[in-house]
Amino acid sequence: MVAAHLGMTVRNIERTLEFYCGVLGAEPMWRPSTPREGTQIDAIFGLHGTRVLIAGVDLHGMVIEFFQFLAPPVADATFRTDYTTGGWKHLCLVVNDIEAEVARLVEAGVYFRHPVQLLPNGSKMAYFDDPDGIMLELNQPSETDHAIRRR
Repeated sequence: MVAAHLGMTVRNIERTLEFYCGVLGAEPMWRPSTPREGTQIDAIFGLHGTRVLIAGVDLHGMVIEFFQFLAPPVADATFRTDYTTGGWKHLCLVVNDIEAEVARLVEAGVYFRHPVQLLPNGSKMAYFDDPDGIMLELNQPSETDHAIRRR
């Protein structure tokens, strides 16, 4: 078995593509031309009357598939990524110079949840948000950090 991609529901697929491609450097793989709908789409998502835009990007080796549901609407409350709720919380991006990358992203208007943190193992990390408030992590691993794959 091989992990292939991560799926993520977003509010506005064009804004999301601008952020992931224009700011984070992802490569577009496919873009929506028209909404997907019909009995097969309803079955896949377990919904009725589904109309969804779907796009995919390659984010430095991680394929992410984005879904913007036109119907049924997605409740804003479902976009919580704090650690007091269940579910996946963030996607980690490994960088070689975290301070330079944070400065570049702040210049581009990206919101960071906290300053760069130096962890006990010598790695550095910082959480930031995408346009939907979905949490992402920058991580500059130390030589002894075996939990993070280096670039």
